[in-house]
Amino acid sequence: MNDPEFNVIHHVLIRYTGKGSILNPAETLQTVEIPDDVKTIGKYAFFHCDGVESVIIPAGVRMIWSGAFHRCRNLRKIHIPNTVREIGCYAFLGCDDLTQVRIPDSVEVLEYPVFSKKVHLEDYPDGLVILNHVLIQYLGTDKIIRIPETVKRIGWNAFDEAPVETLIFPETPVLIESSSIHSCKNLKSLAVGQIQIPLENSSYDKMIQTFDLAHQILDLLHGKESEETRNHLLQNRELLFRVDYETFRKILQTGKIFMKNIIDEAIAYAFAIQDHEKQILLLDYKYQHFDFKQIGENLKL
Repeated sequence: MNDPEFNVIHHVLIRYTGKGSILNPAETLQTVEIPDDVKTIGKYAFFHCDGVESVIIPAGVRMIWSGAFHRCRNLRKIHIPNTVREIGCYAFLGCDDLTQVRIPDSVEVLEYPVFSKKVHLEDYPDGLVILNHVLIQYLGTDKIIRIPETVKRIGWNAFDEAPVETLIFPETPVLIESSSIHSCKNLKSLAVGQIQIPLENSSYDKMIQTFDLAHQILDLLHGKESEETRNHLLQNRELLFRVDYETFRKILQTGKIFMKNIIDEAIAYAFAIQDHEKQILLLDYKYQHFDFKQIGENLKL
């Protein structure tokens, strides 16, 4: 017998109309247990159910459609069983009080963003929502974020409107979606391992260019660079000049990039941006490797 509080058609929950729903306000917050015969929670099935505090989803549900719990403002706890395979975008958007939820490993498709930006989930204390090696969404407020080595891809809008100023990537390969830093206007620098490079702006193209450059620097420092890598580093040498001091020093020590004319350019750049540490390092390097040798050659003549 169908429960009149649940509009279910062919195992799809179309709308919840019980206590706490937009159609049936309640004086006290409700716990809702979805019937066992439901296999799919439909679009906006719980839309604006401000009287619902907790939802129990039964084993057997395979899909939670987009916007299913949109704007359930007092929803604090929801149990998602490990039978769920897909969760649509905006499924929990506007659920600003939600703190107790876990995305099970059974989920294969998750259309992000999923959660409200105001949510601070207990199961994701660092604010990083990661599923199947994909960083789905960042919900935290930290300005410096270290991407775990388990992450292989940064998903769409993962850092949308985040206050992040520095992203630190592992040295392992990471695929970055084109809109992953959309509206991340405060991003000032990017790091791969110990290599940190300031960003002139937070555009996707500039971020990818810097990200690729950092990996090419890693190849250089690990002795894995090719002629193509060296040429690319030289073509992007203004970015190369901006790397952190310790990385810059290590690049100099390889002796593979900074020829005399490049040294002169780097010195001019260091003076232009008033980077005194690099000024001293470069002037000393030039004296030790070029000027001093040239004086010796002249004396022989």
